[in-house]
Amino acid sequence: MTKDIIYNENELSIAANSIVTYADFLTRCIADYTSILKDIQAKGIKDNMITSKLSELTSSLAPYATAIYDDGKEISSNVNKSISDVATADNFQFPGDVTSTIASLLAKFL
Repeated sequence: MTKDIIYNENELSIAANSIVTYADFLTRCIADYTSILKDIQAKGIKDNMITSKLSELTSSLAPYATAIYDDGKEISSNVNKSISDVATADNFQFPGDVTSTIASLLAKFL
């Protein structure tokens, strides 16, 4: 017997959008930081040890930016696919007598 998963697709979508927005923010921060490091390397002290360390730091940041961006996009894609799959599989049928039950309940208040 499988268990059903119940979730609010709006809340899930909002969470996914927040993650993607934050991933985009982090990616832009890393790009800005890398730009600053390159600027320091170009305009700063021209010592081989300093410039090589700045270059190493700049190079080491690139994979993080790529991973963060890719993970954010993957999360968004997975959430959208999940919502779509649930909508496709959703075949809930209201009971046939639900409208008469609701009508009779409303009639009591009128």
